[in-house]
Amino acid sequence: IADNVPVTGVSLEEESLTLEIGSTSQLTATITPSDATNKNLIWSIEFPSEGKKSDDDPTSIATISDEGLVTAVSLGEVVAIVTSEDSEFSASAEVEVTGIMVTEVSIDQETAELNVGETLQLTTTIVPEDATDQSITWSVDFPSAGKNQESTPEEIATVDEEGLITAVSAGEVVVTAQSSNGSVAASLDVTVSNVAVTSVIISPTEVSIGVNESIQLSAAIAPENATDQSVTWSLSMEDLAGRVLTAAPTVDTYLEISEDGLLTALSLPCAGCAYKVTATSTNNQKTDQIDVIILVPVTALTVFDDDEEVGSSIENCDDIQFSVTVTPDNATDQSVTWSIEDNPAFEIDDDGLVSHIDGHIFTEDVSVTVTVSANDGSGVTAEFQNNFTIYGECH
Repeated sequence: IADNVPVTGVSLEEESLTLEIGSTSQLTATITPSDATNKNLIWSIEFPSEGKKSDDDPTSIATISDEGLVTAVSLGEVVAIVTSEDSEFSASAEVEVTGIMVTEVSIDQETAELNVGETLQLTTTIVPEDATDQSITWSVDFPSAGKNQESTPEEIATVDEEGLITAVSAGEVVVTAQSSNGSVAASLDVTVSNVAVTSVIISPTEVSIGVNESIQLSAAIAPENATDQSVTWSLSMEDLAGRVLTAAPTVDTYLEISEDGLLTALSLPCAGCAYKVTATSTNNQKTDQIDVIILVPVTALTVFDDDEEVGSSIENCDDIQFSVTVTPDNATDQSVTWSIEDNPAFEIDDDGLVSHIDGHIFTEDVSVTVTVSANDGSGVTAEFQNNFTIYGECH
């Protein structure tokens, strides 16, 4: 094991420094002997002997890092001291900080009111204008009365190094601009408010839905920058006079809606019932409401002839009017489509009127196949034949 080589002395290359406020300078220490075992050094700042006061802090004038880098903070004189960890030999250098001190900091406004998500750029004025170090440190804090809050002020508003405030959530904070040496500062009160919802619009604006079908609804919030854009979906059932029905069976027998606005029809509607969907803003209870029609499908079609029974033989050139009865009678869409299958001698209109085509010469009995189809997508049809005994030409 090598013998310990003790430190016998410490010296500084610099005997004194003169620095302007905000500038830095690196001190260089030499340990004797050069092969000393423990070369660790301790750096400190003290007042000169004649300038010491119990309530003063020498680092308010200059600071020094663990590597001996001196930073000038404010006007005054101090002593930078380096001490060897081994044997406590020391050396010192006088440090004089010169320059023009900041005497006043002001912000371009005393208060600010922001909505959540908004920003505000603050500017400062330094007095005197030729102050040596004009850098500013920005910070945010709660007002004195609110400093016991469990949250942090940055949860309400933040401020960056350039004085740009960003509103985060509703509340009140104080933003402070402080001179780099901490000698003077200015503050402003910042109030952050939520952006209220002004309207809710459901899309689509009207819904027709079949049993066991689902439709995704959406709710558009205005304005677009509203703080809380969440909505609550609800269902209601009314009679035809607009009175809300609450007795069993209730609306949830017929419809259900998810938290995200997915609407599903569970069963056929009750007679005389009207259904509503409502979206309500969480922010301030603004609402929109739309009508919901639960579709009743067609289950059967029954065809009638005003003069003859369907399927009978017709022995003249008269037109034939067919009609249809839709089952059930409360089917939502009771419209139908009439058609004749591949017969160039006859045509049928939208109301079920069969007529011959002028100029067609009949030489034998004609069989006509007529089809009526429900238009509601149920796929229900009725098909029948009529026999026509016509010879010659119909006009």
